[in-house]
Amino acid sequence: MPKQLRNLFATLLVFGDVADVRQLWNENLDAIAEDFIHRGTPEGQHQIQTVLQNLNVFLQRHMKTVNDYDLLELLSEINMAELPRTILEELSYHVTQEDLTKENTLNEVQCAIFDKVLDLINSDAEIATGDHQDTRVFILRIPLLPSEEAGLPFILNQKQFPI
Repeated sequence: MPKQLRNLFATLLVFGDVADVRQLWNENLDAIAEDFIHRGTPEGQHQIQTVLQNLNVFLQRHMKTVNDYDLLELLSEINMAELPRTILEELSYHVTQEDLTKENTLNEVQCAIFDKVLDLINSDAEIATGDHQDTRVFILRIPLLPSEEAGLPFILNQKQFPI
Protein backbone atom coordinates (compact mmCIF):
# COMPACT_ATOMS: atom_id res chain seq x y z
CA MET A 1 0.00 0.00 0.00
CA PRO A 2 2.77 2.57 0.73
CA LYS A 3 4.14 2.09 -2.80
CA GLN A 4 0.72 2.93 -4.22
CA LEU A 5 0.56 5.98 -1.95
CA ARG A 6 3.98 7.13 -3.22
CA ASN A 7 2.77 6.69 -6.80
CA LEU A 8 -0.39 8.66 -5.98
CA PHE A 9 1.72 11.37 -4.35
CA ALA A 10 3.93 11.59 -7.44
CA THR A 11 0.88 11.56 -9.74
CA LEU A 12 -0.57 14.50 -7.80
CA LEU A 13 2.71 16.34 -8.24
CA VAL A 14 2.89 15.72 -11.98
CA PHE A 15 -0.76 16.06 -13.00
CA GLY A 16 -2.42 17.87 -10.09
CA ASP A 17 -2.36 21.43 -8.89
CA VAL A 18 -1.07 21.02 -5.34
CA ALA A 19 -1.11 24.35 -3.51
CA ASP A 20 1.34 23.38 -0.76
CA VAL A 21 3.59 20.46 -1.75
CA ARG A 22 5.63 20.65 1.47
CA GLN A 23 2.52 20.42 3.65
CA LEU A 24 1.26 17.41 1.65
CA TRP A 25 4.71 15.81 2.12
CA ASN A 26 4.81 16.48 5.87
CA GLU A 27 1.29 15.12 6.42
CA ASN A 28 1.89 11.90 4.46
CA LEU A 29 5.56 11.01 4.98
CA ASP A 30 4.86 8.31 7.58
CA ALA A 31 2.30 6.62 5.34
CA ILE A 32 4.43 6.68 2.19
CA ALA A 33 7.51 5.45 4.06
CA GLU A 34 5.79 2.66 5.99
CA ASP A 35 7.20 -0.22 3.92
CA PHE A 36 10.74 1.13 4.26
CA ILE A 37 10.31 1.23 8.03
CA HIS A 38 9.35 -2.46 8.01
CA ARG A 39 12.38 -3.28 5.84
CA GLY A 40 14.69 -1.79 8.45
CA THR A 41 15.53 1.52 6.81
CA PRO A 42 16.70 3.78 9.65
CA GLU A 43 14.46 6.66 10.64
CA GLY A 44 15.38 10.24 9.86
CA GLN A 45 17.43 11.39 6.91
CA HIS A 46 18.08 7.85 5.60
CA GLN A 47 14.38 7.08 5.44
CA ILE A 48 13.57 10.44 3.83
CA GLN A 49 16.26 9.92 1.19
CA THR A 50 14.93 6.44 0.41
CA VAL A 51 11.42 7.83 -0.13
CA LEU A 52 12.73 10.73 -2.22
CA GLN A 53 14.80 8.37 -4.39
CA ASN A 54 11.78 6.14 -4.91
CA LEU A 55 9.58 9.13 -5.82
CA ASN A 56 12.28 10.40 -8.16
CA VAL A 57 12.18 7.18 -10.20
CA PHE A 58 8.45 7.66 -10.77
CA LEU A 59 8.81 11.37 -11.54
CA GLN A 60 11.61 10.77 -14.07
CA ARG A 61 9.17 8.77 -16.21
CA HIS A 62 7.34 12.09 -16.66
CA MET A 63 10.47 14.17 -17.28
CA LYS A 64 10.38 15.61 -13.74
CA THR A 65 12.54 15.21 -10.62
CA VAL A 66 12.05 15.68 -6.90
CA ASN A 67 14.05 18.91 -7.21
CA ASP A 68 11.29 20.41 -9.39
CA TYR A 69 9.02 20.60 -6.35
CA ASP A 70 9.12 22.15 -2.89
CA LEU A 71 10.46 18.99 -1.26
CA LEU A 72 13.58 18.22 0.70
CA GLU A 73 16.87 18.01 -1.20
CA LEU A 74 17.62 14.69 -2.83
CA LEU A 75 21.17 13.63 -2.04
CA SER A 76 22.18 11.64 -5.09
CA GLU A 77 25.55 10.46 -3.75
CA ILE A 78 23.92 7.86 -1.48
CA ASN A 79 21.59 5.25 -2.92
CA MET A 80 19.91 3.82 0.17
CA ALA A 81 18.55 0.85 -1.77
CA GLU A 82 22.11 -0.31 -2.52
CA LEU A 83 23.42 -0.16 1.05
CA PRO A 84 24.23 -3.57 2.53
CA ARG A 85 21.87 -4.77 5.26
CA THR A 86 24.73 -4.70 7.80
CA ILE A 87 25.22 -0.97 7.29
CA LEU A 88 21.47 -0.34 7.53
CA GLU A 89 21.44 -2.22 10.83
CA GLU A 90 24.33 -0.12 12.13
CA LEU A 91 22.56 3.09 11.09
CA SER A 92 19.37 2.07 12.91
CA TYR A 93 20.90 1.91 16.40
CA HIS A 94 19.64 4.68 18.66
CA VAL A 95 22.16 5.72 21.31
CA THR A 96 20.72 7.87 24.08
CA GLN A 97 22.55 10.18 26.45
CA GLU A 98 21.80 7.66 29.20
CA ASP A 99 23.65 4.98 27.19
CA LEU A 100 26.67 7.25 26.87
CA THR A 101 26.88 7.86 30.62
CA LYS A 102 26.77 4.15 31.54
CA GLU A 103 30.55 3.93 31.10
CA ASN A 104 30.88 5.65 34.47
CA THR A 105 28.98 2.82 36.21
CA LEU A 106 31.33 -0.01 35.15
CA ASN A 107 33.34 -1.92 37.74
CA GLU A 108 37.11 -2.45 37.42
CA VAL A 109 36.89 -5.68 35.38
CA GLN A 110 34.22 -4.24 33.08
CA CYS A 111 36.35 -1.12 32.58
CA ALA A 112 39.32 -3.25 31.53
CA ILE A 113 37.22 -5.13 28.96
CA PHE A 114 35.64 -1.88 27.76
CA ASP A 115 39.10 -0.35 27.27
CA LYS A 116 40.33 -3.42 25.33
CA VAL A 117 37.33 -3.25 23.01
CA LEU A 118 37.83 0.49 22.49
CA ASP A 119 41.47 -0.15 21.63
CA LEU A 120 40.18 -2.12 18.63
CA ILE A 121 38.38 0.93 17.31
CA ASN A 122 39.96 3.72 15.30
CA SER A 123 38.11 6.89 16.30
CA ASP A 124 40.08 9.35 14.17
CA ALA A 125 37.71 9.30 11.20
CA GLU A 126 35.26 12.01 10.22
CA ILE A 127 32.71 12.03 7.45
CA ALA A 128 33.92 14.39 4.74
CA THR A 129 30.75 15.18 2.79
CA GLY A 130 26.96 14.92 2.92
CA ASP A 131 24.42 15.49 5.68
CA HIS A 132 26.73 14.13 8.38
CA GLN A 133 29.80 16.11 7.33
CA ASP A 134 32.34 16.58 10.15
CA THR A 135 30.58 13.91 12.24
CA ARG A 136 32.93 11.69 14.23
CA VAL A 137 32.63 8.02 13.28
CA PHE A 138 34.13 4.80 14.57
CA ILE A 139 35.78 2.38 12.18
CA LEU A 140 36.18 -1.08 13.65
CA ARG A 141 39.57 -2.74 13.49
CA ILE A 142 38.36 -6.04 14.91
CA PRO A 143 39.84 -9.13 13.27
CA LEU A 144 37.26 -11.56 12.00
CA LEU A 145 38.76 -14.25 14.22
CA PRO A 146 40.67 -12.59 17.09
CA SER A 147 43.50 -14.53 18.67
CA GLU A 148 43.26 -15.93 22.19
CA GLU A 149 46.05 -13.52 23.25
CA ALA A 150 43.52 -10.68 23.08
CA GLY A 151 42.46 -11.73 26.58
CA LEU A 152 38.77 -11.05 26.09
CA PRO A 153 36.33 -13.24 28.03
CA PHE A 154 34.01 -13.41 25.02
CA ILE A 155 34.23 -14.02 21.27
CA LEU A 156 34.02 -11.08 18.90
CA ASN A 157 31.84 -11.84 15.92
CA GLN A 158 32.38 -9.17 13.28
CA LYS A 159 30.77 -9.29 9.86
CA GLN A 160 33.02 -7.96 7.14
CA PHE A 161 31.67 -5.28 4.81
CA PRO A 162 33.32 -2.66 2.60
CA ILE A 163 33.87 0.82 3.99
